[in-house]
Amino acid sequence: MLLRTVSLALGAIVMMQAQGSAQQHRWTIGLDVGRAHTGGTSRDTASGDDRSFRPANSTVWSVRASRQVGGFALGLVGSYGTAGFALEGPDLLLVDRTVRFTFYQLAPIIGVPLTGLGNDGQLVLTGGPVVALWRLTDQPDRTRLGAQLGLSLPVWFGPALAGVVRLDGVVTPSVFEEAELPVEFIRQATWRVQVSLGLLAGF
Repeated sequence: MLLRTVSLALGAIVMMQAQGSAQQHRWTIGLDVGRAHTGGTSRDTASGDDRSFRPANSTVWSVRASRQVGGFALGLVGSYGTAGFALEGPDLLLVDRTVRFTFYQLAPIIGVPLTGLGNDGQLVLTGGPVVALWRLTDQPDRTRLGAQLGLSLPVWFGPALAGVVRLDGVVTPSVFEEAELPVEFIRQATWRVQVSLGLLAGF
């Protein structure tokens, strides 16, 4: 399902009829919304079912700003999302919406252009550290440090506006505290894969 979403999003952007040319802007600001799949986080060691407690899949909103410095873009991304509490196994997915994760994420990033698609689009590799504040219903807040790596494809419609498709991966230590899990579960790294669509303005 995730690969299909990525393919459709990439196809939609590439097939757009861009009217302008790719521009070199000193500053860019953007807004995007994405669908995220979260995995890892915990693992059941007492059975062979490979079950895990984790945040459920979620919608993530992000705002971003960056400045061109030489051949690179230096930027800052703020993200927000909410997710239910999920128990997942090979043939099992239970989501409790009465228990909710909320996260706020801040990520300084660097963007490196990889290749161009004609005059109107350019694939960009992005990455950097991540700091995330997680809130879980009726539990103390917790902060996690991690890393983010992604690809973005902006396609400029004119001299100052672009549509963007993004594919990002984020990994941090488990968002659970040890005492929050049943004794048969151990904590594992929390990872998230996210596909986003957005708009980008340059000036």
